[in-house]
Amino acid sequence: MLLNKFISSKDDFYKNTLNELKYCFDPIELKNGFNNYNIYIKENEYFVETLYMENWADMNKMNEYIYSEEYKQKLHYLKNMNIFFSPSLFVLLKRYDGYYIPPFLKKVASD
Repeated sequence: MLLNKFISSKDDFYKNTLNELKYCFDPIELKNGFNNYNIYIKENEYFVETLYMENWADMNKMNEYIYSEEYKQKLHYLKNMNIFFSPSLFVLLKRYDGYYIPPFLKKVASD
């Protein structure tokens, strides 16, 4: 599982960010070894906090993708759109089967 988190203004998220994320990450579904992804959002009056999770069945394929030129170009593209991912929050976690949501994330998703 690959985790990433970023924060954007509410206006930016609904006008631009969500569409840019879908543009960049929807094609990932065709990658070998990829299962699915989820986007969790938590919003207040002004900001949206986004937790983006990728679920990979094959860790080697995930690592290949993370270090690929295609991935770097996508992150650069998003950076130009003022969507900044935090590399320090990229972590490998236990792999969960199917569409299982870990209990600690259910709280985030329901807040």
